[in-house]
Amino acid sequence: MINLRNAELGDAQQISEMIQGNFLGRYYEHLTPAERKLYVSANSEKNISGKIVDETSKMFVAENTASLCGVLLLNFDNTRGANGGWRIRRLHTHPDYARLGLADRLLDMAYMQTIRGGHTKLYAEPTAEVERFFRERGWQGYLTKKLSSMTLDDGTIYTTTIKKMIARKNLRGLC
Repeated sequence: MINLRNAELGDAQQISEMIQGNFLGRYYEHLTPAERKLYVSANSEKNISGKIVDETSKMFVAENTASLCGVLLLNFDNTRGANGGWRIRRLHTHPDYARLGLADRLLDMAYMQTIRGGHTKLYAEPTAEVERFFRERGWQGYLTKKLSSMTLDDGTIYTTTIKKMIARKNLRGLC
C-alpha cells in the first residue's frame, strides 16, 4: 500500500537520490557537464532540506512500507499577479511505480493545497518529455524562453536560456 504525506527533514537524502537517479538516469547523456552539475546541485540533500522547511514551499511524498516512491514539490510563486499561486517544481515517481496513478495522486494533493490557499490556478514548467502527461489532464500551456541563472553549491554561477512550456490548470470547477 502506498501512503501520501508531507515530507519531513529525514526524507531529504532519499528524495535527493530518487530525483537525481530518476532524471539523470534517463537524460544524463543529453546533458552538458554544466547542466549535470546544475541539476545535481539543485537537487542536493542540502537544497531539498531547505525546501522542506521553507514556508513558501510544500513537499509531498509517496511511500511504500520500505521507501519513498514519489515526490511533488510546490513553491509559492508571487510573480503570478497580486495573489500569486502555487507552481509545481518537481514531480517524480520511482521508475518501478510508473503508470500506476501515483503522479495523479500527488497532483491531487497539489490541487487541494492550491484550493486551500484560496487560489484557482496551479502552474508547472514541464519538460518536453512530460508535456503530454499534463495536457492529457487538462493543462493548457504556451512556450516561452527564459534566462535562468543559479549559484551552485561550489559558488559557480550557471546561466542559460531555457525554452520552457509554462502550463496552468484552472481549478475553479474543483473549488
